Amino acid sequence: MRRIFLFLAALAALDAARANDLTLWYDKPAAKGMNEALPVGNGMFGGLIYAGPQQERVVLNEISLWSGSEISSDNYDKMGWYEMLGELFVDVANETSAAAPSASPTIVCASGHTPYTASEEISSAGDGDPKTKWCVEHHGKAVIWELRLAEAKAVSRYSFTSANDVANRDPSTWKLTASDDGNEWTMLDRHVGEPPFAKRGETKSYAISADKAAKAYKIYRLTFEPNNGVDHFQVAEISFPGITVAAAAGKEPVSVANYCRALDLATATHTVSYEAGGVTFKRETFASHADGVMVMKLSASKPGKCSGV
Repeated sequence: MRRIFLFLAALAALDAARANDLTLWYDKPAAKGMNEALPVGNGMFGGLIYAGPQQERVVLNEISLWSGSEISSDNYDKMGWYEMLGELFVDVANETSAAAPSASPTIVCASGHTPYTASEEISSAGDGDPKTKWCVEHHGKAVIWELRLAEAKAVSRYSFTSANDVANRDPSTWKLTASDDGNEWTMLDRHVGEPPFAKRGETKSYAISADKAAKAYKIYRLTFEPNNGVDHFQVAEISFPGITVAAAAGKEPVSVANYCRALDLATATHTVSYEAGGVTFKRETFASHADGVMVMKLSASKPGKCSGV
């Protein structure tokens, strides 16, 4: 009996040690969702957490948001696909931002299309590298690229750079609209039936009429209609002069120390922590199956140092 007890105790200790090792951790925020952001969920809904020091971003999804056929097979023409529920942004006021929300712009795919491969996320269209690309399978639905700014800015031009292959996937029919609140939109520019770019890696610039470019907006939206005869849409770069490309791609500079984000697989808890101005900031997130909620706790090592909007 004593041997059995010791054996069971050893197994318990081994399980505990293994549980302590089941942690994924990284020393910088996520820039791409599918292969960098860390997930939490409860089987019904969940989110991908990016864990930026100045802005928390959570891409949300829910199990019932499915479009198309329920057929599950290798025939992608018949299969349906998941729709994105939306995104949660929390601008964190702390010592890294002088007690003010981050002014960094954000790029999102407002139509909910997921990248065709993990390396072809929307951030690739704003990384300043024409060798990378944003590529999605459009499923016959318009693809929406959206630029969200903390403060309204006026733009007079924008440009596209063609991706490295398949010319028929280039932008052909699109419209550029702008808004201050995400509800009322103003048409700024529109193109219909544009031919593919003459060569790969080519950049084309498009002007906005002077009367429409005079007003500043907080949100700019490009809506790309699906091209006939191809299943994908792709572009290497989308840029707006005067708006920092790297910041818009979610790679804003921050001055923090001892940054760490982690996902404990034993407890399904996501944690991000860092130091700034002599204060340790921490955010903890988990999803409860029993209560049907996702919980995020923000804390700081000193009183009155942590807030967000």
